[in-house]
Amino acid sequence: MLHLMQPDDVNKAIGANVAALRAERGWSQAELAEHWGNALGHRIDPTTVTRLERGRRPTPVHELIQLAGILGARNWAALVQEPKVLRAASGIETCNDMVTEAYDQIRDATVEYLKAQYLLERAIARGEEVGVFDAAAHRIRLTFPPEEAVLMGRIRWQRRDQASKEGDADYKRIDEVIPELLAVLRDKGLVEDLDAGEASRGDDVEHQEAQ
Repeated sequence: MLHLMQPDDVNKAIGANVAALRAERGWSQAELAEHWGNALGHRIDPTTVTRLERGRRPTPVHELIQLAGILGARNWAALVQEPKVLRAASGIETCNDMVTEAYDQIRDATVEYLKAQYLLERAIARGEEVGVFDAAAHRIRLTFPPEEAVLMGRIRWQRRDQASKEGDADYKRIDEVIPELLAVLRDKGLVEDLDAGEASRGDDVEHQEAQ
């Protein structure tokens, strides 16, 4: 719900947001005044920051633009929001950035994994040509698709997290999720005989977590 804010409320919201963002950076009011003044091209007295944070100083948009950039806010308008709204929005953005970064890491790791499998396959072939007696034994590593690593990661995460999510209606239990994932992998021809190896690799996961 959008709440209409009066001028005094706007000044108080700006002040609270600036104070909170300044504190997150560990800056004193004098340090913020210095950064702010450098951005504006003229000196800002620390008492100006004090009055602003107390909601006693109206701040023009061009100054808010510089403040937002200095303090890492999305834009100047974010500083005008109610503090609780800004905190919630900042939390969403932070978590979204984490998800995006993790997704990119999975994608890049998948490329590296497939490259490593290709190189292993070639190395095994060369080994067999020259008579390395156990070269073929390493072919087992070529049967594990990267999708299986995602599945095992899901299993590990849900084993760790399941207890804290009991009773959450939106939470899908592990015994519901795993068959769905397995079905998708099998439909795409990415997994063969995963059930046979799941137990042994699951034991490995538990062993690693115990360590």
